Amino acid sequence: MCLVVFVCGGCGLGLPGFYPILIRVVANSAGPSALFRSSQREEDDDNNNKGKNKNEDNKDEEGDKEEDDKVKTPEQLFDLYLKSVGRGANFLLNIPPDRRGLIHEIDSASLVEFKKLREENFKTNIAKSGTGYFVPHNGTRPAPRLNDGNSRSSENIYIPHLNSVGVEFKAPRTINCIVLKEDLSKGQNCKNFSLLLMNKKHELLKEIKGTTIGNKRIITFPSTELSIIGLAVKDQKGITAISEIAAYRIDDRLIEK
Repeated sequence: MCLVVFVCGGCGLGLPGFYPILIRVVANSAGPSALFRSSQREEDDDNNNKGKNKNEDNKDEEGDKEEDDKVKTPEQLFDLYLKSVGRGANFLLNIPPDRRGLIHEIDSASLVEFKKLREENFKTNIAKSGTGYFVPHNGTRPAPRLNDGNSRSSENIYIPHLNSVGVEFKAPRTINCIVLKEDLSKGQNCKNFSLLLMNKKHELLKEIKGTTIGNKRIITFPSTELSIIGLAVKDQKGITAISEIAAYRIDDRLIEK
């Protein structure tokens, strides 16, 4: 099929009149037009992209499932808490938002349960029911600031080996977790210490050795019935100010692995 088009000669060409231009348009009755094929290709591309996107979504879902399987349980988070905060460090959760900009439900549920574990197990400070004491080079004297729940009050250890502090109970108590705190406003000075778990007769049941105390030192051990918790500083950089001795009976399954 031929199509004749008249072009104005005066339209910037510098020639008067109209000049016919012969354009040949070929229509293929055996197949679709070029426009249709272009539309079909776009539709095919869209379908391919949808398929590709679907595959990518499936891969993302599989990846999410793998990530879900790696989410730490509340018990594992509690163990990490003991190993971080319990040694004077920060506890970095490192939980990013998902593609919706939200914390994933599985992560959120684990964190909520971890919070419950922490609150329930550190709810009752058994040491508050005891009597704090300070041992100079001879004799003993009351030291209520050791277990008054106030981190701003403290007892000073002036001479390692000779001075010690502790908490004594009227009746034996079963505990498996002790929290020590140092008054950091006076510097972190303890370099080496020993926790002495004793019965009413001052007989040693268990000795737990440690190095620094700092802001908070959480020490867990198998449940032990005792009457006295003694703390002896073996070495220090300066005067060690002990601000708190706390004791708890946590779930035996949560003792640090």
